[in-house]
Amino acid sequence: MKIKPTNKKLLSRIILHAMDNPSALGLLSGQMGIILIVSQCAKQFDMSVIDQSADFLFEHISNNIGRITDTSFSRGLSGICWGVEYLVQHSIMPGPANDICKDIDKRIMETDIRRTDDFSLESGALGKWHYVQARIQGNLSANLALPFDRIYLDDWQTLIKRNEDKFPPGTLMWLESARNNLLIPYQLSVIPFVENLRKRPQKNLSLQSGVAGYIATHYLKDV
Repeated sequence: MKIKPTNKKLLSRIILHAMDNPSALGLLSGQMGIILIVSQCAKQFDMSVIDQSADFLFEHISNNIGRITDTSFSRGLSGICWGVEYLVQHSIMPGPANDICKDIDKRIMETDIRRTDDFSLESGALGKWHYVQARIQGNLSANLALPFDRIYLDDWQTLIKRNEDKFPPGTLMWLESARNNLLIPYQLSVIPFVENLRKRPQKNLSLQSGVAGYIATHYLKDV
């Protein structure tokens, strides 16, 4: 499939300006989200040359990830690791993601999920759950042990039981099955994280509310 000139112009914009804010590394509002869309464009439009841009951004994130203290899904570590799992599970990057994410898993397990009162996607428990679910699926699919210890997963089960309405239907059953090594497969998708963008964004490049998200929802398939 060939890319149309208009789409190519949008893609060029996010590639050229992805580093305008070098510290914006996150999934929903930064470079990780742009990497996913550039990589999917390279795959779906047979544009292997732009893979170099995605590789450059990924290297920048890898070199700076040790400085990140934010664990949120939008800007921080959990979203970045979700993005790594996305690349692996969509056969864009060789896996397993565990090689990259296992140290980050340890850092995130230090937070006490039981005490959360924030259930948002961007900064709260819903976003963290997307990360936890993606990591569990990634490891089980690669015949690896669960990436999180028993206590951390117990805490998640307790939180979900008490707040089932805050999570997607079937979340508790999925987690319980996975803990018994019975994986219920699902496809990681960026679409649920993208706002309803009817008009083409001008300056915002992000996945959640910018040009990257617009490309994902208007021009790409199965993302």
